[in-house]
Amino acid sequence: MKNFYICIVMLSCLFTGYSASAQTYTNNPISQYYRHGYLWNGAYAGASKKPVLYGLANRSWIGFDGAPTLITFAGDFGFSTRSGAGLVVSSNKAGALQRVSARFNYSYRIDFNETQKLRLGVGLNTYRERLNNEVLGNDGAIDPAVRAFNEKGVYLDGEFGAVYESKQFTFAGSLLNIRRAVQKESIRPSDLPIFQLMSSYSFAVEEDINLKPLASFKHFINQKDLFAGGLQLEYEKIFHASLLYQNTGSLQGMLGVTVKDMGEVNVGYGSNNKDGYGQQWEVGVLFKLK
Repeated sequence: MKNFYICIVMLSCLFTGYSASAQTYTNNPISQYYRHGYLWNGAYAGASKKPVLYGLANRSWIGFDGAPTLITFAGDFGFSTRSGAGLVVSSNKAGALQRVSARFNYSYRIDFNETQKLRLGVGLNTYRERLNNEVLGNDGAIDPAVRAFNEKGVYLDGEFGAVYESKQFTFAGSLLNIRRAVQKESIRPSDLPIFQLMSSYSFAVEEDINLKPLASFKHFINQKDLFAGGLQLEYEKIFHASLLYQNTGSLQGMLGVTVKDMGEVNVGYGSNNKDGYGQQWEVGVLFKLK
């Protein structure tokens, strides 16, 4: 009964918040919630005992050449009993806009006792944006505004993450794009995330069945905040299935299988939001290196 109560409280806290308008999802891969925490929080770098590689492809089902597409590759490893490092590289395209980003992280783990620990992570992230003149249809002519946008160069920023873990409970937070967060609102981009919080509680309902309710909150620059709540079922660490609801009105689900100690394969789907768009699919593959 206690486990059921905790599950209900975590999910209810999300749905009592205010309703958001349509939120772009290109910064929100489905895999980040349950399958690979390092995608959103640098403090998870090196959390696994083995070096880990994760690759994902996330694409909209809008049905045209400029549909939003996200390709991400992430790798992290532990290089001592308490330290870890990782790198994430992403290509994000939507219409004429193309964004390439990279993030490097260092993490350190503090053990309070055998079951409680705190992970801290710092990171340097960089990205570059450009407009595809061919997509804009200027008949080969380069618009001065497009040229000026494409000549902005590479932007550098920083981030900080923290993860508290006990035997069953996890609470994590990440400050993203710290430099952008303190800039004047008039010059900040409109879709970069500023911070994200996530909490989960894991418990067994049978000897071989584990449930994990999860709650997440993400704040963007000049966009409505994104709430998500969901539940994952895992069977003998062989098969897992999860379902999440976002306050945009979108449902996101993921199915996956674990291939012994080698890794896992995940397939995800996201439904349209309240405004009738945003449908997406995602494929993710995780490798554990020896």
